[in-house]
Amino acid sequence: MEKEYVTKKQLLKSLVESLEYYLSSNGFTTNATNELFFKSVDKRVFKIHLVVKNYWPLKQDFNILLGIVFEDINIIITKFLKGHLSYNYDKKFELTTFKYVLPHSNQLGFKEIFTSNDINQVCSESLKLIEQNALLFFESNSSYSSVGEYYIEMFEKRKYYLDLVVALIASKFDNNSDYFKIQKRLINFISNEKTTDIPKEPLMDLIKYLDNL
Repeated sequence: MEKEYVTKKQLLKSLVESLEYYLSSNGFTTNATNELFFKSVDKRVFKIHLVVKNYWPLKQDFNILLGIVFEDINIIITKFLKGHLSYNYDKKFELTTFKYVLPHSNQLGFKEIFTSNDINQVCSESLKLIEQNALLFFESNSSYSSVGEYYIEMFEKRKYYLDLVVALIASKFDNNSDYFKIQKRLINFISNEKTTDIPKEPLMDLIKYLDNL
């Protein structure tokens, strides 16, 4: 007897059906491809991505990605830095704070999704994980202070100027007393960096704009 294989479409359909009631009761709607639940709250978009990848021979790798998009921060960065970023953000820059719900070790065995029984396990476990993680993550990470702290930590790890830019904008919106401290750090960093990848003039224009807000 030929072995039954599950398709990405089948898996997503079952996941949406199992998650939709809980998420819709908390204000989330799904997109046309059923890969994303989202909710807009006060210039932030909360996103729950159902991340499914196909692997040979016809098996699925699954994870859940929680993300918060800060639309007001994105608008300022796009206004001053569009075309200067090292990422492919020419069409639309989208700053997102995110978290993968499942451990990278795949302790739940979600890399071996073959049958309808496997789908049932994924749906059951996914609902539990979202109930335990999603709303708490969105509540804990949606403030300007939290996004500022997150990107200061990111800057310490990778020394990318945009992390300081995000932290600076967030501190301005938050009326944080660290605003000028972060500003000084950003100016020192871009002044001392010899690389031509940093758009120094647009960054100084952005800083002047924030100072006048």
